[in-house]
Amino acid sequence: MKQIFPKEIMDSTSEVHQFKHGKKSQVIYSIILTAIVICLVTTI
Repeated sequence: MKQIFPKEIMDSTSEVHQFKHGKKSQVIYSIILTAIVICLVTTI
């Protein structure tokens, strides 16, 4: 089976990014993002 896209393009897709960064990274990102939003809301 022939590949449509080169390997370089396939390595930079969002699916590969999500696979490389596990659930732990997503939890930390969510906590930081929530903290920033709370800080912004409380200062208004």
